[in-house]
This record gives sequence, C-alpha cells and structure tokens, in this order.
Amino acid sequence: MMHYFIDGYNLMFRVLRVGDNLALQREKIIEDLHTKIAALNLNVTLVFDAQYQLGETSRTHYKQLEIIFSSTGETADEFIISELKIRKSPFQCTVVTSDKKLAWLSRLQAAKTETVEEFIGWLNKRYANRGRRRILPRLQLEKKQITPPKKVPTEPLPAVQAEDCFSYYLNAFQKNLEKLIAENPPKRKKASLKKDKQIQEEQVRLESDYSRWERLFNERLKEIKKSDGV
Repeated sequence: MMHYFIDGYNLMFRVLRVGDNLALQREKIIEDLHTKIAALNLNVTLVFDAQYQLGETSRTHYKQLEIIFSSTGETADEFIISELKIRKSPFQCTVVTSDKKLAWLSRLQAAKTETVEEFIGWLNKRYANRGRRRILPRLQLEKKQITPPKKVPTEPLPAVQAEDCFSYYLNAFQKNLEKLIAENPPKRKKASLKKDKQIQEEQVRLESDYSRWERLFNERLKEIKKSDGV
C-alpha cells in the first residue's frame, strides 16, 4: 500500500488565505485532509518543521491521519529523507511537496513525488467520485445446455419362422447330398468279388456321409424348434 509523506507547511502555504488566523487554518486543513483520506483509506503522514515545536520528535494521530513534528534542529525535509532511507520499500512511498530540492532528494531514495497542487487535485477528484463507482456484475461462465442425442427409431427385426429355417437347412442338405453323389457316382456290378467288395465299401461310406448330414440336420432342426417354443 502506498504511503504518502506530506510536507506540512509547504502544503499549508499553498492553500492558506492571507489574513486568516494561521492556527485556525491549520486545524481546518488537517480536518479536511483527514476526512478525505479516511474516506479513501489512504496511508498519510503529515510532517511539520521543528521551528514550531520544542524538544524531541513527536508523533500524534488525528484519527486516521498521522501528524509528526520533527525534533529541534531538524527540518521536515530531513525527517522525510531519513524515513525513506530506513524503509525496505521506498518505491512504495510518495513525497508530496512543491519544494524541488526535497523532491529531487526523495527520488534519489527511489520514492515517487507529487507537487502539492497535483496531490490536492487528485485527492479532491477521487473524493468527489467515491460514491459514483458502479459495482460491476460478476462475470459468470455461460452454462451450456447439453441436449441429449435424439433417439433414432429402429425397426424390429423380422421374426424368423421355424418353417423358414427348416426350408433353408433342407435345401442345404439336399444340395450337399447331390454334390456328394455327383462326386462319387455308383459303379456297375461286376462278377469279380473284389469289385463287389469295393462297391459295398463305397456304399457304406456314402451311407455314413448321408447319415452324418441327416443327424446334423435333425439336431439343428430341434434347436430351432426349441428356441421358438415349438
């Protein structure tokens, strides 16, 4: 947070009106300054020379405003520079003065500076605008509505009848049987016992293949009827 060191009498001599009571004007300036810095929550120290104060440096507070009178033999300028030297972060300090020498010495300590006129103008403007600040609405991420995917109507699969399956496997069985007979046509009988024996063996083999196909066909047919509740 920025800390403001104000050269007290440098400020007063620029806002005092000639002919008015000095002490009364000083109190009025302090009151006005406190009202504005309290409203703006500023951290301000008002420093006066020791020529108006006897003894050691004194610190006092007028509500939120800190008021310091330098010790005897020490000027307000010297006090402000000594304060800047012991600060860990002098760049977070602003010295308010129209004294060019004090402003130059303050900048050597890495502090910022403003003239009395600049500071008073800035302070009055901020104080006047303090109630005009509009509270901005909080930014909120727009919630995207997720639409569920549309259900595509599906057509039911056509029911398979047991008769259709029976016809299919019967045709397949018939084709395989015809192919088997075509590949192994029956041979003519001969007087030779050897030939007769070969024919008998061939017939046995054909019958075995036929029986196997018939058995597979019957088993498959039973499964179909069972699944259909027949």
